[in-house]
Amino acid sequence: MKITPAAVEKKIAELKVQAVKLAKDRANLLAMVQAAGEKAKKSGPSLSKVRDELALLFELLKEYGTRRYRESDWKSIVLAVAAIIYFLNPFDMIPDFLVGGLIDDGVVISWVVAMIGDEIRQFAQWKSTQKKRPKKKK
Repeated sequence: MKITPAAVEKKIAELKVQAVKLAKDRANLLAMVQAAGEKAKKSGPSLSKVRDELALLFELLKEYGTRRYRESDWKSIVLAVAAIIYFLNPFDMIPDFLVGGLIDDGVVISWVVAMIGDEIRQFAQWKSTQKKRPKKKK
């Protein structure tokens, strides 16, 4: 499968039903974000070009899932969840176990971030006004 904007849009559209269900389920949403964060850490330099964008998507969904940030529009949340579902799927357009298998994940993440760019900027602005919470001791 060729990675074109139309192919990315089609994949995200296919994931929207699943993304809606997941976005409504706080516990599973937060678990998904956790799993995606772990996968991102293990990805090494493969995602270096989208690492900041991916981190913002994780933070947006985490704050949404914990109900600290509720100003996002629903469509943006669903698109962000769809991107993370795609990222977690090892058998996507280019299977993750192949050399270069995360290239398509980076393309999908970049596409979603471009689609919800205003939302991401609004979230980043909100985040900059929040007090830092102390980290929990393990």
